Amino acid sequence: MHAGINIVEALWVSHPVIEIPLAGIMYWRNLHRRFPVFFCYILFQVVQFFILFPIFRSNRRIEYLLAYWLSAVVCWIFGFKILHEAFSDVFRPFYAPKDIGTVMMRWTGLVLLLSAIVFCASAAGPLTSLLNIMIALERCVRFTQCALILFLLLDSRYLGVSWRRQSIGIALGFGWFAGVELLGLTQVSGGEIYRNLLNIAAYTLALIVWISYAAISAPNDLPHFHTGGRSVAGPPLRF
Repeated sequence: MHAGINIVEALWVSHPVIEIPLAGIMYWRNLHRRFPVFFCYILFQVVQFFILFPIFRSNRRIEYLLAYWLSAVVCWIFGFKILHEAFSDVFRPFYAPKDIGTVMMRWTGLVLLLSAIVFCASAAGPLTSLLNIMIALERCVRFTQCALILFLLLDSRYLGVSWRRQSIGIALGFGWFAGVELLGLTQVSGGEIYRNLLNIAAYTLALIVWISYAAISAPNDLPHFHTGGRSVAGPPLRF
């Protein structure tokens, strides 16, 4: 168990080591203007580390749980805003899919808000009940995010959008992390330490994906469509 805790802490400490250069690369390449919500999310993660990690190390369990779940709710909101940002970037040349993405995000937010109200209303009051509600709500959030990301990736491939675009990399990183966390919330043998290890390792890999995509030059040209044996660049389309 101590070995697992040490690995968790080592991976956790590596996060700001990756996040700070990632934010620097985004600023240097003006990606913070193209993806402002994702840029703010990375900065938030850095601040979150310097708040949560000392509390975790001091073994103040109640304070840590409160700070963790408060930051988790903020991260859920960031996650959906970032997915909307990715939708808007991927489908920028296409009016209809872009509008569909916006509508999907609005309905998703409404459903999750109603779910949160129902979960909170059913709370009996004890801390354990509240934790169970938050875990159930997180499972709902991660499942919804995975579904949205799968829709984004499949639709972008159908429309011929290059997977080298930074928005695709952002979606891939979030999809991987959300999927692994959803798996951990469903059932992972070994206890809380190993679930934490799985989640933190998944987020570390997501950071590596994001910094790799931020460093590469993404194609900004329109997707090409084949009509009658010849390839033409597609103008903004309405469906």
